[in-house]
Amino acid sequence: MQAVSITSLCDQSLDYTGMLPADKSNFWIEFLPKSKFKCRSRMISPVSDMKEFLPETQSKCFLRGNMEENIDPDLFKKLPIPYYYDLEHRVDPVGLAGLSKVKLLTPHGFLFDSNSRLIGESWHNAQMVKTPLREVQTILSHGLLNSEPTFRIKEPAALLMGPWSWVYYHWIFENLTRLWVLDAFPELADILLVVPAHLTRFQKDSLNALGINDNRLLFFDGSNWQFDCLYIPSFLGSADHSLRQIDWLRTKLMGAFNVQPRDRGNRRLYISRTDTATRKIINEKAIISMLQYYDFEVITPGKLPLVDQVKLFNDAEIICGSSGSGITNHIFAPRHATLVEMHPNSYVNLVHWFSSNILGQNYGFIIGQAETIRHDYKISISKLQETVDVALVLAKS
Repeated sequence: MQAVSITSLCDQSLDYTGMLPADKSNFWIEFLPKSKFKCRSRMISPVSDMKEFLPETQSKCFLRGNMEENIDPDLFKKLPIPYYYDLEHRVDPVGLAGLSKVKLLTPHGFLFDSNSRLIGESWHNAQMVKTPLREVQTILSHGLLNSEPTFRIKEPAALLMGPWSWVYYHWIFENLTRLWVLDAFPELADILLVVPAHLTRFQKDSLNALGINDNRLLFFDGSNWQFDCLYIPSFLGSADHSLRQIDWLRTKLMGAFNVQPRDRGNRRLYISRTDTATRKIINEKAIISMLQYYDFEVITPGKLPLVDQVKLFNDAEIICGSSGSGITNHIFAPRHATLVEMHPNSYVNLVHWFSSNILGQNYGFIIGQAETIRHDYKISISKLQETVDVALVLAKS
């Protein structure tokens, strides 16, 4: 299925003035231009000393020094899963599209134009959208796209959902940040917002924190909705990650919860995935036993209200855990914090490396051997201990 770009559907391409055009159908307003961010983090490796990983003047992330001697960096570079983020961090322009007669389909919230063409910005862009599209081919093959709309929404509304929006990382980074549009365009301050039908606790917590009441929400059921006028704010980190994206989250959520950002923390957090079905660490008991010697606390973020998660991570000195949504909250940690992330060799994901780079946080990783089809894996205790020892040195520097 070919995807079209959202700007190709817009008859008007306008500069930002803070106001919507008189003709509110099929327009694009660029709010923020394309940008890059500078990588400032230090990478720490379990078989090396502290290294300056990325000088501030560089905007391209790569592994350097003698890290090629260790298999882990090689796995970190040669990803075993499809991944579309470029290691040179280029972020697409941020803007607002207004489209008429647009359709919203499937639980992932894919957008289609009046000619039933997939809109690439349903998830980042025309290349990246192919990944979530694979998960709904069966639904689409049964005729959902060509069926009569289940509902026709005549009132103007704004999109606040997308693929995997029930996953904490995707909701926080991609969908919640679409609310930038409410500050940028005062006319939309009370606009109806399209959200998933069954909101999770963290989704409700985040919306309530930002003053969004249920009476403003349209709960999309995953069928075939047609909108007379749908406003589609782009991601603040479209096609990658951006400082403006993380700054927005820190400002809005820490402000809403009355959390004063700390320069340094003093708590050491081990983030457990016991509440998930995949990427569990098989020898977690041994890992916890070792980390408790270093005064680490065992945390399962998904069991806590969002306000408690934000406060907890704001006081973090070192965050250690398996790759996944649980460590997304490192963005609320001090900029001097260190993130130690563990990956199975069958599923290495770079998103938290990128976001820690943006914040200037230190980052270390360990890659373990996957032993199940769910990417459950074992971690070398000695490698983890060496990495934590380096993290402790960084914490005092």
